Amino acid sequence: MRFFVALVSLAFLSSCSYNEYFVVINNSNQAISISFTYEIDSTAIEIFDNRPDVYSLNEENINWSDKKEVKLKESWNAYELTLPAKSGLVFGNLSNEHFESVDQEFINMRKFNFIEMKIGFAGTETIVLKETFSDFFKKEGGYIQYLIN
Repeated sequence: MRFFVALVSLAFLSSCSYNEYFVVINNSNQAISISFTYEIDSTAIEIFDNRPDVYSLNEENINWSDKKEVKLKESWNAYELTLPAKSGLVFGNLSNEHFESVDQEFINMRKFNFIEMKIGFAGTETIVLKETFSDFFKKEGGYIQYLIN
C-alpha cells in the first residue's frame, strides 16, 4: 500500500508544471516596433529564440485563444516586428522555475540569453540591455512583462 501511495504522489508531483512568460504588453492604441537580439549557445537550453508569438489582449492579459500573425524580419540571432495595438508579444518562456534575476543559475542548463531589445513607441525608443532588464520588466502573475499603456 505504501508503494501505491508513493507512486501516486510521485505521479501527481511530476505532472505539476508551470510557466513564466516573458512578454511585452502593448495596451495602447498604437502599434509599436520591437527589435530583439539574443545570444545563441548550442551548449545550453535558451530561454529566448526566434519564435515569438503575438496574441490579442483581454484588458492587460494575454488572450491565449487569439493568436495573431505578424511579419517577422529575421537575421541570425535577432528579429524585428511591429506589435499591433492591444496585443502582447510572448518572446520567451521559463518552464518549472521562477525568474529572479538575469544572473540566476537556472536548472537543466537553461540560459538567460537576452542581449538587447529596442522598443519604439510614440516617437521614442527605449533600449533594454541584459544589465537593465529588471529595470523595465516586472513580474506580474505568470508574466515577466514590460507594459505599455
